Amino acid sequence: LSDADPMPLFGLKLLSVIVERNGAFVVILNKLKLIEVLFQYFEVNHAKFNAFTVKIVRAIIQSREIDLPDMIELGIVERMNGIFENVMQSNQEWCTDHLLEIINELLHMASEIKKGDEQEALAHLPQLIFDNFLVNFEYFMVLLTASDQTIVERAAQNILAFIHFSMISGIVRNELLVIKESQLDHILPAIKIDEPSISKNLIKALYWAMSLGQRGLRPKDPENIKKILKISEKLLQSSEDKSLLNTAREVVKLCKNQLGQ
Repeated sequence: LSDADPMPLFGLKLLSVIVERNGAFVVILNKLKLIEVLFQYFEVNHAKFNAFTVKIVRAIIQSREIDLPDMIELGIVERMNGIFENVMQSNQEWCTDHLLEIINELLHMASEIKKGDEQEALAHLPQLIFDNFLVNFEYFMVLLTASDQTIVERAAQNILAFIHFSMISGIVRNELLVIKESQLDHILPAIKIDEPSISKNLIKALYWAMSLGQRGLRPKDPENIKKILKISEKLLQSSEDKSLLNTAREVVKLCKNQLGQ
């Protein structure tokens, strides 16, 4: 990796293939003290930041070989947010699905700390992860219109994951966690995609937003409520997923209530 170009690129490519096929190899990377080096590459404008680096970092995080406090010390939050912002501003999709997976995994790690017998030294970490990564919540909405369905699926998954995280006891509400009427232009077409997991995650997200009362989603345009109602009724007719059906049924009720029916 420290050789002259193009050897580092070949090295990263080979390493990404190895860790994707065998996650246990991350243990060896840790013993060789290479994880810190690889995290340094995981930064906007770094000469060795590329698709292979992203895949390697994702594999390291998903392996759980490095715990959350150590990753925060390595600057994962700042690096991740910087990369995500850069990718969204330049309208790139080449690594977005991997970035969404990384955020989702880190959120799960934070959730496990909060739900477990948390040590006092770790008690602040779940809120820190929640607040710092929530700046990307609006980006998740935009990615619902991505051309790659995998990205849409990951974005919908993250939207609901942050909503669920906010419900964990002790997590302080953050004003950035909100679904706006303008975002229905991203959400509603995505629900229509023929992929049950996307429909399920997004209809649950809409139910959460609409059930918050006055501070929740109350579209000013009746046509938007009718669109939500129509999609929800269609889900009731076409889906066999009990959880999705129950949520869609509740959304129908909320829509009719807002329409005064």
